[in-house]
Amino acid sequence: MEFYDVNFSYIDRDTQEEIFVGVPEQASTTLIPVGTEKPGFVYTVQRDARERLSLFKLESQCMAGNGRLEKPA
Repeated sequence: MEFYDVNFSYIDRDTQEEIFVGVPEQASTTLIPVGTEKPGFVYTVQRDARERLSLFKLESQCMAGNGRLEKPA
């Protein structure tokens, strides 16, 4: 997400047109990708103490275990 507000571009000398270049970290042109995400992804919005909105992307994974629930010490 740290790359969302970064735009890489250059000016074509012949046409003076600004051309934007994407980066691999910026998989989408929107903050929340269009379409259906893989299972395990949830987007949520929350206000902080100063009433600013923040977007969070929560990711979860299912991992193989040993069949026992262990309580941390």
